[in-house]
Parts: sequence; structure tokens; C-alpha cells
Amino acid sequence: MVTFDIDAAVLSLNRAAIAAGAIPDDDERQPGPTETAEFHLHGYGSTTCTKSPCRAAGLCHALYEVVQYRREAANEEIIEAADATELMRKAFRKYGDKYMKTLEALSARSDQRHRQLRALGRKEPRSEHETLCRLPERAIIEMSALRSTLEELEERLRGYNSSFELQQSRDKRSADLLLTAVYQHLRWGGLTYSEIARLVPDGRGSRGEIARIRDRIKSPNQRSMMPRELLGQPRRPGRKKARAKAH
Repeated sequence: MVTFDIDAAVLSLNRAAIAAGAIPDDDERQPGPTETAEFHLHGYGSTTCTKSPCRAAGLCHALYEVVQYRREAANEEIIEAADATELMRKAFRKYGDKYMKTLEALSARSDQRHRQLRALGRKEPRSEHETLCRLPERAIIEMSALRSTLEELEERLRGYNSSFELQQSRDKRSADLLLTAVYQHLRWGGLTYSEIARLVPDGRGSRGEIARIRDRIKSPNQRSMMPRELLGQPRRPGRKKARAKAH
């Protein structure tokens, strides 16, 4: 759950990126935050800068994370569908698995009854075969398929957005992964903890803020788009993206 001021962060990061020289001096355009962010991304587009640490790149990557989140958060129907699918999947796991085991026991008992009838030279009535064999078997097959479909659908819906903040399950949206991603980009760019606190305050007050920033920076990676220099480092553990997206 995002707790910091998104719009204020966009404005401050945009100004800082421009001041750091993210936009070439001979470019006469007046770019918005999205365009500014894309000017100096290491490893993307036409940027050939290899400076490390690179203040402009750190600011642009951080800005990109925020504008990307703001853009993707508008996909409300996709996020809601992912949440609803998650609820259904969990309900299925809680009740459906037990139900399927009950049907499987019924099918096993029906098979045993078939063998007994055949041994006696008798044939099961057609209506009983439909009720005790065919319909339970069909329910098991269809429920197994539904379980697989729900799992795949949730994975794809979560992966539709690139922001790790928006990929989270509904019951895990408490860590503010976006803020961590922003801080990690800024620190990689060489900004001090004090500069980071001024640019993007976490909204929890100044007391202990530097320690909180340091903890986020040192936590597992939450950046959805890694600078070229960091591509070999481990990405965030947990959910894998359902599909790759070009930036």
C-alpha cells in the first residue's frame, strides 16, 4: 500500500533529474515526467552513459518507477479481477480440494461396486452409473481444469503490470514496495540518505526517517526495471512475472 505522496514525488524527482542533466542541453523540448524519466535510463533506449554511480540515471530510474506505477494503477479492472481471482482460488483450495477428495472416494467405491457386479454377472442400472460414475468423474475433471485456470489467470493478471507494488497479492499490500524501489534507485545513483529524505519523504515524519530509508535500501530488490549495471544481481524473490514487458 503506497503511503507516500505520489504526485509530490513525481514533481520533486522530475525537477532533480532535470537539474542533474538528465535532459541534453541542446534538447529544446519541455518534457513531462514520463519523458524526463526515459531520457537517462542505463541500458534502455539510446542512453550510452556508463557513469557509475550516475546521479541522473538514479533519479530517472526512480522517477520511472513512480510514473509507471501511477500509469498502471489506472488499470483498476485488471487489479480488481486479479484480487477476485485470488479470492476464488483460495476458496477453491479451502473447499474444492475437500470436495474433490469426496468425489474421488465415491468414484473409487463405484469402481469397486462395478467389479463386484461383474463378478456376479450383473449389470449396474444406467441411472445409477450416470449418478455414481459419470457425473462425479466429469466434476473432478472440470474442477481440476478450473483450478489450473484460476492459478494461471491470477498469475497473468498480476503480471500484467510491471510495478512490483501492483503485482502484490491483496493480502500482502503493506510493505510499500514502490517506496523501497525508489530509494534503491536513488541510492544506486549516489544520492545521500539526507537527499533521498528531502526528495521523497516516506510520510511518517522526520524522526527515524534516515534509519527507515537505510533499511529499505538494504532490503531485497524491489525495482521493476534494473539499470544495465545491475542486471546480473538477484531480482525480487516471490512472484514471477507472467510475461515480459518492454520498457
